[in-house]
Amino acid sequence: RSEGGLGKIIFSLVLPLFFVWILISIFMKFVPILNPFVVFSMFLGIMSSSFYNWFTEFDLFNSYAFLPIKVSTMMRSKINSYMIINIVSVAILASAALLTGQEAFFLPAFMSFLAISSYTLSITVYLVGLNPNILLYNAKIFSEYLALISPLLLVLIFLSFFPVILAFSIVLVPVSYAIIKKSYEKWDKVEQPHF
Repeated sequence: RSEGGLGKIIFSLVLPLFFVWILISIFMKFVPILNPFVVFSMFLGIMSSSFYNWFTEFDLFNSYAFLPIKVSTMMRSKINSYMIINIVSVAILASAALLTGQEAFFLPAFMSFLAISSYTLSITVYLVGLNPNILLYNAKIFSEYLALISPLLLVLIFLSFFPVILAFSIVLVPVSYAIIKKSYEKWDKVEQPHF
């Protein structure tokens, strides 16, 4: 439904991640105490949140308004699809661990990936509902998005000095779940825009 298939995954996720890996590797020469693999896992979590944008790109709620469903029902289906396709991101993370010999850091990297991925998704869903491809271009909403994600990302990057402590970032998953539940309540009360 969201076009592109494998090509979209390659050009919208894998290629940008390759460039992110190169940039992180260059940056790590100046800050050698950071683990590039663990930092990469965080950026992978943020970039994986674009899957939700893909799933909502061509499906407007207005097309389903005549059916006895709520906005939250449609959001749940998009989030479920997001969780399934995130297997691609986990495969990329596992491949990066094997290719770089960072298997020992896979668990904290995986935990931070899950934490960032779920938190970024929950903030996206809360702020823009089913319309991320339109509403994230609103300067106010995008500023809120950055303000809610950037400080946390900086803290987690700092915690990557201590990968064992970073594994506790998994506590963001239940926090994200609570935000998503609030999102359902919020968007069920809001009339969906017509674009």
